[in-house]
Amino acid sequence: MPETSANTSSAGAGAVSSVNSQVGVVVLDTGDLAEVTDKKYVSDAEKTKLSNLSNTNTGDQDLSGKVDKVVGSSLVADTEIAKIHASGSDNQDLSGYELLSNKQTDLTASATKYPTVNAVNTGLATKQAAGSYEPAKGTDDNYVTDAQLVVIGNTSGANTGDQTLPTDATLTVTDVTTNNVSTSKHGWFPKLPTATGLFLKDDLTWAAPATGNPSDGDKGDLTVASGVWTIDAGVITEAKQVLADNTTNDVSTSKHGYVPKAPNTLLKFLSDDGTWKSPYIFVGTSAGATTTGADTNPVSVSGLVFTYVNNAIYMIWVMGRVNSTAATTGIGIQFDLSTAITDINVIGINTLAAAGTVSGFGSIADDTSQSVSSGVPAGPLDAALFATAIFRPGNNTGTCQLRVRSETTAVTELMAGATMVVERIA
Repeated sequence: MPETSANTSSAGAGAVSSVNSQVGVVVLDTGDLAEVTDKKYVSDAEKTKLSNLSNTNTGDQDLSGKVDKVVGSSLVADTEIAKIHASGSDNQDLSGYELLSNKQTDLTASATKYPTVNAVNTGLATKQAAGSYEPAKGTDDNYVTDAQLVVIGNTSGANTGDQTLPTDATLTVTDVTTNNVSTSKHGWFPKLPTATGLFLKDDLTWAAPATGNPSDGDKGDLTVASGVWTIDAGVITEAKQVLADNTTNDVSTSKHGYVPKAPNTLLKFLSDDGTWKSPYIFVGTSAGATTTGADTNPVSVSGLVFTYVNNAIYMIWVMGRVNSTAATTGIGIQFDLSTAITDINVIGINTLAAAGTVSGFGSIADDTSQSVSSGVPAGPLDAALFATAIFRPGNNTGTCQLRVRSETTAVTELMAGATMVVERIA
């Protein structure tokens, strides 16, 4: 078969000299031709397999355990078939069950019907609420109320529980000494003796009390002489005293005694009238500023006033700050007295300049300034103020009011926080 291929050679154009190195009459088969793309060789058996394939699957599945599925029928596993035919599946004994058609929704008695669970629960709840439900009772099955149950719990069973117990009015006693009191147990009081004037001793015998006074002599902290009991000197020591909040024996102007209970204020001292008092009869602080008018008229300082008594002598101190609208305006301090007095002497100062100079003021009569300060530090700035006075009211009683005034027809002010302290020294 003349053919030209890659494995064919010729000596000249036209005739084939050889095929696959074969010459002469050459017969070729598939073994003489190499495979190329999409030109593969299969065996006859493989060609048969290809003709049997539908191309739906690979053709090599194991279908030995499979059966055809018939429309309208379902296949189940052997274990499921066993469940269907297990004991009690299709041959149960239903003789003990009722048909649903025989149920009823209440507790009405019936020979053919049966109540539902809900009917039973509802019916029992209704009867229990009405107090009319009581199941059938057997031997020793009895019902009691809560109150009766309490009574049963309190009953010993030794008696019926309804006996009338004796009272003081119904108790009957006899001359039996079995349960009388003794040194080993408590009990009944012994029968009274026929004799009079006897007392029951602690050995439970009746005897007359001892008569007469104890014999004279030392009885420890006491001494008896002819029936008179006397506490021995020095036997009542501090250790034997029990003190209480009782003022009966406190010191007074008529007798010596105990010191009064301390008030614990840290501000008081024991006065010669036997009471705790502050050494100062008045201590007050102004809540607000006291401002004068643009004149020299005095103005009262609110809250700084005290009551004086006749024939006393008082020391007065005033401390605070002053501020004026002009550095050249000073201040005066004086006291307004409600009654005629013997005398009052006031002297004070306030800061005048930052260099440390001061300016003074004074008063020697009721509500009158003898002198006033000449100013305050330039600014004007707040200036410290201090004044002291000795006051003798004489034979009169009244009130003493602190007052301030301006030096000139300009406003000045005693600032809030000014304090006045008064001490009675005689």
